[in-house]
Amino acid sequence: MNGVIDFKIAILILFFCFIVFHKYFFKKKILINIVLDFLSGIVILFLSTSYLEDQIPNSNGHGSAIIYVFNFIFFAILYIISTVILYWKRSKIISILIPVGIHVLYMIYVFSFFEFAEIYQNSVLYPILLSFFPIYIYNYFKVFNNS
Repeated sequence: MNGVIDFKIAILILFFCFIVFHKYFFKKKILINIVLDFLSGIVILFLSTSYLEDQIPNSNGHGSAIIYVFNFIFFAILYIISTVILYWKRSKIISILIPVGIHVLYMIYVFSFFEFAEIYQNSVLYPILLSFFPIYIYNYFKVFNNS
């Protein structure tokens, strides 16, 4: 178990160095920044899902893999829609209201239709908050401060 944690930390450190290296040398490349932000969001998503799922007693059973898939699909949809709206640059308010609105609709959907919402709400809702919104807020301020 300890070797797995050390391996995750080593991958996280290498990935962080890779992101810093590419962001420093390719500042003008929007596509590279979008891809790197998406990849860093996925790493944070899986690490936070793993951590928060381990906090639930008896959670490593039959249905734990579907939570990773479910979180990834929602994160990808949220990231793509929000990034397109952000770089569309129509309005500052729309660029922040769309992702928040999508996440609120997702929360309503999870609590309304899933039986595991009470037990697994930490491992379904919080990882997306932790992986998407810090990256998006950083890009939000970066995009609108440069224009």
